[in-house]
Amino acid sequence: MQSICPYCRQYLKNQPLRNSKCSECGRLTVVRGKQPFFDRPLLTEDEAFTSNIYERLTTSYGFDVTRTTYETVRTELTQQFGQPASWGDVAWSIHQQLADRFAKAGDF
Repeated sequence: MQSICPYCRQYLKNQPLRNSKCSECGRLTVVRGKQPFFDRPLLTEDEAFTSNIYERLTTSYGFDVTRTTYETVRTELTQQFGQPASWGDVAWSIHQQLADRFAKAGDF
């Protein structure tokens, strides 16, 4: 299996075993083992951030945030912004929705 840089999409000579810079574009590639959000082990820094948040929301705290939730919010924000919403914007929006939900319920 060949590895591909998540930024420049160039094939990498070797599969990185830890976070490292791409030899082609010089950007930091984050290595993740099996994780529920992305279907590949090499992620951008933004994707790794999103993966971390997704994992915490779905497993650690049980707030019922699914991949479908992310995709729905991302589509809504993309329409609102007129350009693709970043994963960070999506994560921020979901956190805000959760905060609003718990504030209205008075359940902290």
